[in-house]
Amino acid sequence: MRAQGRGTDGLATAIASALQAGGLILHPSVAVEVSTYRPFYILGEVNTPGQYPFRPGMTVLTAISIAGGFTYRACQDYAGVTRDTGSGPAQYRAPLSALAQPGDVITIFERRF
Repeated sequence: MRAQGRGTDGLATAIASALQAGGLILHPSVAVEVSTYRPFYILGEVNTPGQYPFRPGMTVLTAISIAGGFTYRACQDYAGVTRDTGSGPAQYRAPLSALAQPGDVITIFERRF
């Protein structure tokens, strides 16, 4: 069964329906959990730019702290986020409290003096 494009609840429901329709289990109870997320990428004015594992509930500020924090030249007010929306990449300016998603590319800009 393809999981692409379905959330964990939707996939659990589809698996339970398939088991019931196939006559394998009369009243199936299915739980689905994501074991590994795509990594996120961070670049620009952080101490250790690169690829890092994503954690659910992570914010842009959390991603910055995972990458070793800001450099002394970093703009600490916002970050650039590039996210794949399915129809192509979308770029936007995000506050540090914005939630990150798996596969995001987070850019920390240099501040203007």
